[in-house]
Amino acid sequence: MKRLTSKKKKRKAKTNLKKTVSKNKKKTNRKQNKKKKAKANKKTNINSKRKTNNKSTKKANKKAKSKVSGKTKRKKIKKNTEKTKKKPSRRKTNIKNIEVDKKRKAFIIPSVLITVFLFVFFQLSSTFNKNFAKGISQSDHSIDESQIEQPLITDEEDSFVAEVQEVVEEGINEPESIVEENSNENANKVDEKEPLNEEQDVVSEMVNDTVSLKEKSDNELVKMIDEGSFSPTQLQEELINFLNKQLLNGPYQVKAILDQSQSIIISGNEIQNDLNTAVSKHLEDNYCSKCHLQIHSICDSCVEESKNHSYIPGQQICKNDLPIAYNAPGRIDICGGIKSFIVAEFIYWEQLSDQLDLGTVNITSTTPQEFEILKFKTDYQPGFKIGIGTHFKRDDWDLFVQYTRLHKTENTIFDPSSKTGTFNTPWFHTNINQFTLANITTDIKSTWKIDLDKIDLELGRAYYLGSSLILRPFASLSGHILNQRYDLSLTTTQLFSSSTKNDSWSIGPRFGLSTNWFFCRGFSLFGHLALSLLYAENEISGSGDENQVTYKVKKIDKYILRDVEELKLGFAWGSYFTNNKWHFNLSAAYEAQRYSHTNYMSYASQINLEANEVKPGDLFLHGLSVAARFDF
Repeated sequence: MKRLTSKKKKRKAKTNLKKTVSKNKKKTNRKQNKKKKAKANKKTNINSKRKTNNKSTKKANKKAKSKVSGKTKRKKIKKNTEKTKKKPSRRKTNIKNIEVDKKRKAFIIPSVLITVFLFVFFQLSSTFNKNFAKGISQSDHSIDESQIEQPLITDEEDSFVAEVQEVVEEGINEPESIVEENSNENANKVDEKEPLNEEQDVVSEMVNDTVSLKEKSDNELVKMIDEGSFSPTQLQEELINFLNKQLLNGPYQVKAILDQSQSIIISGNEIQNDLNTAVSKHLEDNYCSKCHLQIHSICDSCVEESKNHSYIPGQQICKNDLPIAYNAPGRIDICGGIKSFIVAEFIYWEQLSDQLDLGTVNITSTTPQEFEILKFKTDYQPGFKIGIGTHFKRDDWDLFVQYTRLHKTENTIFDPSSKTGTFNTPWFHTNINQFTLANITTDIKSTWKIDLDKIDLELGRAYYLGSSLILRPFASLSGHILNQRYDLSLTTTQLFSSSTKNDSWSIGPRFGLSTNWFFCRGFSLFGHLALSLLYAENEISGSGDENQVTYKVKKIDKYILRDVEELKLGFAWGSYFTNNKWHFNLSAAYEAQRYSHTNYMSYASQINLEANEVKPGDLFLHGLSVAARFDF
């Protein structure tokens, strides 16, 4: 479109120039004809004078006498000619200026106004198209009010475009009428018949020179346009000067029109922005009413760095903070520092195991007989976990290593004097008969000692799933050392005691998933699930002293695959401090763990009871876990 308009402009300019050139040629032809007639009349007058002078030779004496008077007349004539010379020079300059103004106005004014009109029109149309496209793209999220107000804005803008077009057309027509009036006046002045004297020959020559220069300039301008050598810089300078003098600050008042259009466009954009903000606030209030941005009053480089994030890393985010289908990192992102963290955890757990019962008591009574199983009683004991981790720059992976320590000793005591009957136990190897409760002089005492030392090395990545849920899948290498010992003793006339040990180690892969769901201002509900399949070695040994007979159980090695399950559920709270330079997190949870095939002590005790031999028992750990995490 721009190329077509420029071609049309050139064609119009050529036609206008050709018309002006033809008019000027006609005028010059008329003037030349008049000049020729005047010269012919002058020659006839001169010849007639010469003839009279030849005839009047007789009057020579009279002319000699009148020399003085002739000189005075010549002086007067010279003075008159000088005056006449001065007058035509002014006229010449006026004619020249008028012709130049005619050229400039005939060519520059229409082209300037046309370019201004096209610039304003295309600028307004582009802004209107953009706003219309924005309205279409945001129609799905806009409220009912935007659908009512938007057509009103477009109607106002359309009416404004029509007004601008009318004003610009008036501005184009107005200078053309002025140019035509000036040209008519100048033509009338040029065409006026003035009596030419001898002293006015110089004036006519000057007029002829200006006419020839005018023809040359017109021809050269046409050639420049045809050849394409017309300099755009000069045209640009003239357009800028004319725009500043005549259009923007002149009588056409285009500046006021442009200011009005800009104010209307700005008001329309402001209304659209207000509608968009209202929609976004409405959506956020419905979807993400608990999101609160941090306000920093201190000027810090960390504040500027935090502005680069569209969300708060490791905390709850809003719906439109991230693109869909992108697993954005959900790790804690500290400003500066070494991008590491420390976790300290206090555990208060109870250990449970199969096949640790002391035995059974056959209470003496009438039929039916009563049997009581003496269960091994356990309690909660403290322990701890400690871990350290770091974040990698590559795709926001993290590495975490954790050590768990739980060393416990449990005792169970039974007083046989309170009941009558017999006591049966599988833990003694030399005497498997029954013990009469009346003959037992001391308490029946059993002790279970457990030492667990575990190390987990995790590689994981935390990422957002939705706006409030963070997942962290991980792969791990796990290993632990689990040492157990079970003792049982009683005294009749002789001491009976036995001690059985089970020392094991295991190592293998571990896989899991951690979740963190935020529900209110940094508070979250989290979960942890891990599964391990470990290669384990169990070393069984023991010793005893039964009725003055001491013995030892030869070491037995059992190699198995041990599965370990871990489950953790709890609540947490975390927040950034000092302009995101560090982060602190507190959590409390219930945790449970299961270790399969750990009680090979009962396996050794059942050697003498082959009919009752069963698989080794499992170890269960559960209880409270309170943790603190510090990112720096």
